[in-house]
Amino acid sequence: MYEYINGDTIVHSTLKSGKDLIIKDQWKREYHFKIASFPVPTGLASEAIEMKDDNSVGYKFNILSDFDTDSQVA
Repeated sequence: MYEYINGDTIVHSTLKSGKDLIIKDQWKREYHFKIASFPVPTGLASEAIEMKDDNSVGYKFNILSDFDTDSQVA
């Protein structure tokens, strides 16, 4: 899940370790996202990246929450 560089830098990849989630909007269109949450010094960082079939750039969302926040709600 994490890659350590020089012993003190952590690199996280949502594309590699994120969970797949299919979301349908109100018009019944489906969107495929990779979603991951991981701890940072100030709380919990959550990231969602849209995966598109044609490899074009999709939506990207980032949320920083307190440690006691429910990640399912975030």
